[in-house]
Amino acid sequence: MEKHLSGLGARVLIGIVSVAVLAGAVYGIGAALIQKSYDLSRQEELPPYATSDGYSCNIAVIPVVGQLFSSEANAQAQTNSDNSSSVSAESVLQQIERAAHDDSIKGVLLRVDSPGGSATGGELIANALKRLGKPSAAVIWDQGDSAAYLASTGATKIIASPLSDVADIGVTGSYIDQSRQNKQQGLAFEKISAGEYKDVGNPNMPLTAADRAYLQANVDSMYRVFISEVASNRRMATSAVEKFANGASLTGKNALGTGLIDELGDNSTAQAWFEKEIGRDATLCE
Repeated sequence: MEKHLSGLGARVLIGIVSVAVLAGAVYGIGAALIQKSYDLSRQEELPPYATSDGYSCNIAVIPVVGQLFSSEANAQAQTNSDNSSSVSAESVLQQIERAAHDDSIKGVLLRVDSPGGSATGGELIANALKRLGKPSAAVIWDQGDSAAYLASTGATKIIASPLSDVADIGVTGSYIDQSRQNKQQGLAFEKISAGEYKDVGNPNMPLTAADRAYLQANVDSMYRVFISEVASNRRMATSAVEKFANGASLTGKNALGTGLIDELGDNSTAQAWFEKEIGRDATLCE
């Protein structure tokens, strides 16, 4: 369920999947993807939006289901390795961009059922929704936790099932130190690297006090950014978000009234909201 960072044994997670930038290694596609503009004219011509039974529709439905990765390659690799469900910010961004440029589409519904994953991926999706220029709603089913919750905060409105898991605002860099076991088995870690912190977090090497302080500082920095972005996207005071930023999730029912979500409900609730926003019938493309 966890994925090593490039060149490192440490895992830093927002939710359950690694997301950190440690020792100069950038996980995922990072800032380059934030700046990427998708040229839809170079993509294969896509069929017009329609419901499953072929009727026209005007609200694009974009699923965010399973572990969230930044790149499609990483999401596919995870799925291939253990058959788990995964989704990439890259694919979600392409779908948001398509909806933004289609005049027949009047809004976007993000259908969320994810335990979290890449912090970068969550940020990318949130920012894309904020730039959309059309009404957007995130509907949280079973889970809208951690990075998946961060993605949801970019929507105009967040709707959640009363039984759903919501928020889980926190970051972890915990991992298993294998160095003692290796020593018992007669294995020795040979450190050959340039850069004081290049090997920090390798599970085959014990942490020094300086190493631990370095990793903790990175986790703390990501945690502060996470809180700040949720506060900004949800128009909440930072202090209000901090009350719930303990790594625990809330049920949708308990989240209502905190500012973390707007309403309890499901796709039908979102459909009714879209109709008020666009001033006409809203039909979900699903």
